[in-house]
Amino acid sequence: MTKIRGARILVTGASRGIGRAAAVELARRGASLALAARGRDDLDELADELRAGGAEVHTFPTDVSREAEVRALVSDASEALGGIDVLVNNAGLGLTGPVKDIKPADFRYVFEVNVMAAHVATAAVLPQMLRRRSGHIVNVGSVASHVAPPGLGGYAATKFALKALTDALRMELRPKGVRVSLICPGPIKTEFIENVKGRVKGHLPSNQIGAPVEDAARCIAGAIQHNRAEAFVPAYYQAMVGANAVAPQFMRLFGADAMRLTTKVAERFL
Repeated sequence: MTKIRGARILVTGASRGIGRAAAVELARRGASLALAARGRDDLDELADELRAGGAEVHTFPTDVSREAEVRALVSDASEALGGIDVLVNNAGLGLTGPVKDIKPADFRYVFEVNVMAAHVATAAVLPQMLRRRSGHIVNVGSVASHVAPPGLGGYAATKFALKALTDALRMELRPKGVRVSLICPGPIKTEFIENVKGRVKGHLPSNQIGAPVEDAARCIAGAIQHNRAEAFVPAYYQAMVGANAVAPQFMRLFGADAMRLTTKVAERFL
């Protein structure tokens, strides 16, 4: 079990959506925070809000698609906090469209943000955790870490890769005192759809749908506190992933039609 109160936590992608909500939840539970995102204004606004509530908060405008900036982030955050106990690799970006139409430049960029940034940050923070024989890495994946719906193949490829790294890392670090968690959100009401690369109509709803972003924040905090290897939000998506594992032929045969129907229903009713 990792205590959040007093923990020094670095959160990427913290200015909006799940990252912002996670920062609010972790500050409420007594963590000291280093927050990273590209937008300085949004970061400063969030930091002011959290400091007004008594939290220690440091902000670091960072483009996580750039390896040097990620390494500098970990170094600067470690210096500001006096070390990092928990790393939350939350920064992420969507990618839609048929696999045949994915632009290589878009695919590379999304892979850099969704996979390489998490890997670089993890590699940079691990030496101090291994010296202390304590720490926690939290990677924010997706239900798409397990299921690759039509129209989301490129995005799912990045999240499958993140899950593979997370699973291997967890086993490698288990004897060394460092914990590793994968968070798998389904649809969450965030600004996620506004920043999707290669966006194609019909592959994602045009409006915000899904579970409240606070549910995802509580899921992240719970995974840290209770050392959960993997956690889904909403929790019922774990059953869907399990069903797909047992009967993958359903997705293979009906996935395209189901995706289109689900998007239309979501846009109309949610």
